[in-house]
Amino acid sequence: MSMLKRSNRCVWCRCFEQQLILALETKYATELTAVFCAGVYFVFDSERDGIKATYQHDDQSIHSSDCSSSDCSLSDHRPAWLDRGRIPALDGLRAIAVFLVCLAHVEETKGFPRVPFLPTLSRFGGLGVDVFFVLSGFLITNLLYREREKFGRVSLQSFYLRRGFRIIPAYICFLLFVAALAVAGIATPNARDWVAAGTFTMNFIHRPAWELGHIWSLSIEEHFYLVWPLVFAALSRRAAVAVLVGVLIVGPLIRCAVLIWWPMWSPMTDLWTFTRLDAIAAGCLLALLPRSPGGLRWINVAAKSWHLVVVVLIAGLAAGSASGKVSVAVTPTVTAIAIAILLWAAARRPPGWFENPVVVSIGAGSYSLYLWQQPFLNPHSDWSCAAFPQNLLFAGLIASLSYWLVERPMLRFKNRFQSQTVPVSVSPVSSQ
Repeated sequence: MSMLKRSNRCVWCRCFEQQLILALETKYATELTAVFCAGVYFVFDSERDGIKATYQHDDQSIHSSDCSSSDCSLSDHRPAWLDRGRIPALDGLRAIAVFLVCLAHVEETKGFPRVPFLPTLSRFGGLGVDVFFVLSGFLITNLLYREREKFGRVSLQSFYLRRGFRIIPAYICFLLFVAALAVAGIATPNARDWVAAGTFTMNFIHRPAWELGHIWSLSIEEHFYLVWPLVFAALSRRAAVAVLVGVLIVGPLIRCAVLIWWPMWSPMTDLWTFTRLDAIAAGCLLALLPRSPGGLRWINVAAKSWHLVVVVLIAGLAAGSASGKVSVAVTPTVTAIAIAILLWAAARRPPGWFENPVVVSIGAGSYSLYLWQQPFLNPHSDWSCAAFPQNLLFAGLIASLSYWLVERPMLRFKNRFQSQTVPVSVSPVSSQ
């Protein structure tokens, strides 16, 4: 019976894929096929390997062991991990995101073999960054909400300490490494690049040095970490939701304005904080909507309709490939919302391979890997360490050392230091 069901799924996949490709321009067929197949595998694998979760509703814990269908994990009960504990699938999604980024870079490095379909898949490196943005918004907002629910307020001091110990030590080590490369004549950052790297304003720099260019995404996240806790702590949940919906609406409008009045700056809308915050806002909204029964039902319905979400994601990417105006104005927001819904579906019904120790390790070390891959996966460099395959080995090795020797010890130190500090807190306007 299970074999017949799986066979029917495969037939449905092929038929749906063929019809979708025929409906769109042929030159985008390969890209669409890659995205669609990834989405189908993502959900079908989760249906096969889905784990039964524990849910919390009205402060009473109930178990889903008596559920007879796979949809029980998308019931109207709030998942327990929303209020406490580890959130499933996050490390798996981080691993996918950093894989897409690394693939986009390594595919262009010297010595990399020409493999069919890899150039197409490597075009989705930007999609990996979008996943990181949505994940950051979701995780940070969920942690802030948990803290407010538990203590009645948000400790801004504790939050900034946590972020500082999490981000800054490894970042400083990375900058020192790039400085050493610059002294050796391998890296080429100028004074402008160093100022931007030191102030997290790289996303406002046009064509920075390759070795520091990827800091644009970290800059956006740092701006988010700086502002959002202040806004969240001062607002009720409903007011915060209204603000986030406003960001999702205003973001495309700002990009449209740039297209109309300052078209020469439209490529920079991919980098500016105020034109990319809608991606992070989608993750923040995902953390707040399930806190109300109506929001939980809405997001569960959307997650159950994952196939429609995949179609919307494909359509948005295809439209962006066909039109630069759509790519700037519409595609980023559509992509972020689709990723947020798929994130919820994955967390409620996580694929079994997301819990594979290798995948979890890559996800846990994704920050270090994202940070350190840039100097080694450099398509413009003649440095022997930037040629394939040794570039992957060096990037993985240095990232692992950074994670185990810098990140992990600093996180432990952060926990000890935080327990000795007196928090400076801000109370919310109201709990709802």
